[in-house]
Amino acid sequence: QVVIIICFKMAARHCIVVGDIGGTNARFVVYEVENANAPGDEIQDKKIFAKSYKNENYALFRDVFEQFLQDANLPKITAGCLAVAGPVSKDRVHLTNLKGWVICGRDLEREFGIKKMRIVNDFVGNAYGVLTLQDSEVKVLQEGKEDRQAPIAVIGAGTGLGEVFMTSGGSEGLYEAFPSEGGHVDFAPRNKVEFELLEFIKTKVSGRVSVERVVSGKGLVNIYEYLRDKYPQKVIEKHDKLIMSEAVEAAAHVSAHEFGDQLCKEAVELMFEAYGSETGNLALKFLPNGGLFIAGGIVTKMMHHMKPDSKFLKAMRDKGRLSSAVYDVPVKIVLAQDLGIRGAHVVAKRELRQLTSPTNSTPLKPEPLNQQFVNAETIGLFAVGASALLAVCLHFLKK
Repeated sequence: QVVIIICFKMAARHCIVVGDIGGTNARFVVYEVENANAPGDEIQDKKIFAKSYKNENYALFRDVFEQFLQDANLPKITAGCLAVAGPVSKDRVHLTNLKGWVICGRDLEREFGIKKMRIVNDFVGNAYGVLTLQDSEVKVLQEGKEDRQAPIAVIGAGTGLGEVFMTSGGSEGLYEAFPSEGGHVDFAPRNKVEFELLEFIKTKVSGRVSVERVVSGKGLVNIYEYLRDKYPQKVIEKHDKLIMSEAVEAAAHVSAHEFGDQLCKEAVELMFEAYGSETGNLALKFLPNGGLFIAGGIVTKMMHHMKPDSKFLKAMRDKGRLSSAVYDVPVKIVLAQDLGIRGAHVVAKRELRQLTSPTNSTPLKPEPLNQQFVNAETIGLFAVGASALLAVCLHFLKK
């Protein structure tokens, strides 16, 4: 009598959900994680479902999240992270421009059976996202002297101005990101034009002027308004009408007419010079020899302002006695457009690693995946096992 035992490796993996939640859209991705305890932040997980939704179609965040889970027909989610455009406190954020939208990690855990759900600010998500960048996904603006243990800083102008820093440490030596409100420090003018600009914006807003009111999309519009007020003879009526009548797209109109409108050209140049100066300020604050990354849509859409002889770079380095410290900082422009999702992925993966770690008093076991997610490796193992069984059977039949 012969007893044949064949062991099959079943598809039993963890799933994590990540999201990038802005004021207009909610983007979600689910990844299948094969090795939850793999060290470091290298991302090699398999994407099994992704979808975006318009926020305006949902009264509450839980509604759009539930819709996503239904659309995905997912197995159980173990952990997740959402990068959200708003001030986050204790995994909770209220999106002020979306009435009723409160996102709370603990509520999502209870309602949807998720073991751990982190909520981070969107720019903190961007910071974790830079940890995943490949050389082809950045453009080196300044080589500097890289130190892989030194702090990292990220700055990015878009609708607003985000700034964040990271330090390495802990048992694994991984970088941790810390939020800041650096974009809201005082705007510090450096020349006569900027002093005039400061006074113009101060009058417009009836108070204090932050650097974000100059270095951002809305800052670009503020600069244009200052210039049109100072040089009315340079105003091109058809361009001016578009800029002044469309609040949402005003900055896009200014940048779009940069090469055919002198006021728009000067506005863009002034903003990039101020942007460079603030980037240099960030370099002095944190001495981020681990890398200073420039993110955000403004730079990637206007790369001609980021050349070696640009006003941006000159202003960044113009720090008097401490200019040499800025020269030592490696400065890179981020070309990738999905930093938020990448960063949320990094955070979710770290949470999963903690939950499943052998050192955890009650480490989690993987949930079997739905039949639709059985991968090629599993199918191959079944085929090999079946072939082996058939061969053995034929061998004994011949005898």
